[in-house]
Amino acid sequence: MTEYVKPAWKEDTRKADPKAVARIVLLSIIGVLVLAVVTAGVWFLLVFKQYRNDAAKVRLYYPGSWAVKEKPLDNVVAIFVSPKETALDSFQETVNVSIYDMTPNIISQDEYVRMALGQITAVFKDLTVTEKKPFQVAGHDGYRVELKVRGAPAMTLVVYLFTIREKGYNLFYMGTEDRYPKDKAMLDLMAWSMQVAF
Repeated sequence: MTEYVKPAWKEDTRKADPKAVARIVLLSIIGVLVLAVVTAGVWFLLVFKQYRNDAAKVRLYYPGSWAVKEKPLDNVVAIFVSPKETALDSFQETVNVSIYDMTPNIISQDEYVRMALGQITAVFKDLTVTEKKPFQVAGHDGYRVELKVRGAPAMTLVVYLFTIREKGYNLFYMGTEDRYPKDKAMLDLMAWSMQVAF
């Protein structure tokens, strides 16, 4: 019978090169970031569509499942309408894109925001402004204003406003208070993705 002899392993005394380890870690991080960007880009292209209106010189991305109604009213370029979530859904959220020609009485952006909010408060009673903050809309300094309307159903209104020379631009969201948290990031993306030519 042969006796088992434990091999004499030599201890590895080599040390890892810190520069090589740093390169491996850096390449791993870059790989993960590239994968995340590609995944986000593919998701974006699958979920969103581009709306383009050459006459109004406006384009933006919107959820692909939403319907588009073009030029339903004066000054309104398009209305984006959410699909019903269930057969019992009695309210569909909307985003209106509007352009107002301010000639010959061109006003400042702050005056335009005050005027637009005045029009909203004239239509909706029992309204509270819950947030007003600067926001980049279509690559321009503008405002994002969030309003709550009490009633049945309780509603959230969000309006993105900015001006360029003699034109005032609005993206106006109207949705139920329950649905708004689901739509908030999408609304910001629509406003951020908007492009206008003037």
